Amino acid sequence: MQTFTTTQDVIDQHVAPALGEHASDFDQLAIAQAITYWQDGKLTLDEDADFWAIAAEHETTN
Repeated sequence: MQTFTTTQDVIDQHVAPALGEHASDFDQLAIAQAITYWQDGKLTLDEDADFWAIAAEHETTN
């Protein structure tokens, strides 16, 4: 179970690295919010979330 303190941590440590050089083509905040949930005061990565399907829904260059 991967946890984060802030949504920006999710973006910096998980979302942006996965998207690589194309990160600016996506709404990274929306992706971070869609792949995490709050548990015990921390953002927890939803291991059942389909990252790439969610990313495709939040592509901003369509």
